[in-house]
Amino acid sequence: MEIPFISKRQFNRFRKFLPVPGNAEKINARTVLSCVVWLIRNGRSWKEIHKKYGNSDTIRKRFTRWSAGGAFRKFFFYMAAKAPKKSRAMMDSTTVKAHRTAASMACGQKPREIGRSAGGLTTKIHLLATIEKIPLDFSLTPGQAGDAPTGEKLIRKNSTSFKCLLADKAYDTDKIRKYLEERNKGVCIPPKSNRKSPYTYDRELYKKRSIIENMFGRLKDWRGIAMRFCRCAHTFDSFVCIALISIFSDVR
Repeated sequence: MEIPFISKRQFNRFRKFLPVPGNAEKINARTVLSCVVWLIRNGRSWKEIHKKYGNSDTIRKRFTRWSAGGAFRKFFFYMAAKAPKKSRAMMDSTTVKAHRTAASMACGQKPREIGRSAGGLTTKIHLLATIEKIPLDFSLTPGQAGDAPTGEKLIRKNSTSFKCLLADKAYDTDKIRKYLEERNKGVCIPPKSNRKSPYTYDRELYKKRSIIENMFGRLKDWRGIAMRFCRCAHTFDSFVCIALISIFSDVR
């Protein structure tokens, strides 16, 4: 199967986030990135990359080195910074299945972000995005992790990037509401059923939260995201970065 190459212009947007190439590199960086995009989109294994593109193990090791160095996260935040600063933001999470190979063998001392939930081995992707479908930030946790604690961290980290937050009742906590209200941020979160004094919220505005659910649907169209095969969390984090940038950011 032919691997479609990303354009030179697209690659040049990403090039400045890569480490300085060594003299002995046998496969150019644009080929490596094109192979990785193809692999994530189609849910393929490294060994399925045709030998005419170079040694698949060399491509995997190069990508892993870039990933561990944070190149893809840096590019993600570079693109996220282009979002309007006074936009409404949405927050939600989705769970993806982790293949048995993702939980096999050792992966250093860092957590894998794989847990056991009702669906078996899973990883949860927590996403913060604008109403214009621009991803602002995301985080990975084991599948059984609650939404509110991770959501609060993302809110605190990105509070200057939006003016109002839309989220479902999983994020209806006093800590989140207080933090947003102290910073004059709008809050559109329906109250939990066990609240003694339920908060009011804009029901028409809340309907727009379907946008982030549709974003997750498009994200999971990439088979390498819908099913996690990689063992290390930083590798899967880079996969999500690449998919989000490719789908929702203008990298022409």
